[in-house]
Amino acid sequence: MKSSIKLILLCLLMSGIGCTRDEEPNNSGVFQVTVVGKGIDCGSLLVIDFEQDDQSGIDVITGTSEWLRFYAYNLDMKYNQPGKILKVTARKTKDEELSPCTHLGPTYPWITILNVEE
Repeated sequence: MKSSIKLILLCLLMSGIGCTRDEEPNNSGVFQVTVVGKGIDCGSLLVIDFEQDDQSGIDVITGTSEWLRFYAYNLDMKYNQPGKILKVTARKTKDEELSPCTHLGPTYPWITILNVEE
C-alpha cells in the first residue's frame, strides 16, 4: 500500500514539473511593419503599423479584427525611427506582460515582438 501511494505521488510530481508549455505553433507570425514612433500612453513602448494585407494573420494571432496599429512589447527603442520598415516575428501578448497605461493618448492593443530584421 505504501509503495502504491509513493508511486502515485511520484507520478503526480513528475507530471507537474516534467513538462513546460511551449509556444503554440500557430501562435506567431512574420510580418512587415512600419514604426510610427514612441507611444505617449504606455511608457517606453513603440507603436507600429501592420500592412493591410496582413489583417487576417493579425486577426488569428491577436483575436481582434479591428486594428492594424499596435503597441510593440519587446521592440527595442533603437528602432524608434518613424517610417522605418521592419520584418518582425510577433505573437499575442500574454496577460503577465501587460503593464498599466496612462490613457493620456490613444489606446492601442499590444503585440509581443519575438524577432526583428531590418
